[in-house]
Amino acid sequence: LATPGGCRLWTAFSAAGGAGKTTAALNLSRLAGERGRRTLYLNLETINATARLFGAGNSDSLSRLLYALQTDQAAFAAELERSVRHHGFLRADIVDAPEHPGERLAMTPVLLESLIGHIRHSGKYDLIVADPDSGVSPWHAKLLEVSDRVAWLVIDDWQCMGKTEQLVRYWQNQAVAWTGRMAFVRSRSQGVPANRWLLPYPPAANLPYVPEWKAMEDPGKLFNSAAYCGALELLLDEWG
Repeated sequence: LATPGGCRLWTAFSAAGGAGKTTAALNLSRLAGERGRRTLYLNLETINATARLFGAGNSDSLSRLLYALQTDQAAFAAELERSVRHHGFLRADIVDAPEHPGERLAMTPVLLESLIGHIRHSGKYDLIVADPDSGVSPWHAKLLEVSDRVAWLVIDDWQCMGKTEQLVRYWQNQAVAWTGRMAFVRSRSQGVPANRWLLPYPPAANLPYVPEWKAMEDPGKLFNSAAYCGALELLLDEWG
């Protein structure tokens, strides 16, 4: 898909927490980096724990970027250079997470679209991997609309399945334009599914449950599952 500035946006999304969305986004970023793509992992969760993986860093990085967008857009490219850092395990750049959730809580569709657009047009990246929380706000809908691909994670759990079905219907009624770019992904798969699959498209991938990831004293462990990465590699091949 052709996108502004030649930079694509992929989003990992879920209608419910605990589906493994951040794990998928991180592994997508790593695999894209291994393929030579200049990649930015962009965590947009209201509360997130990625500092445990990456270290504290500069917790005001996102704040500075959003401030530049609202006060001096000509300075955004220079601010982006100062606000990102490369992470070796991830093979990608990251924007450090704020200590407080104010930036995410104040996000609007206009601000979100401006942030993504300015990163795309900076020429710094081939790919942005966005990792939002499981929200239903207008900016979440906008994120799906401006994404080139969306990996919507669903676990084989009656609550997650039910929430996903409801949110799909809601956004279809709201005319959120994601048809054709959405891939439903069965996450934390443990064999034969227990629930009927009633979503518009069949699963594009099955990501296995990796019990070793329950504890994360070593960040490198998050990227060492051959079965998990293999399933994502197939999705990457399909997405080009």
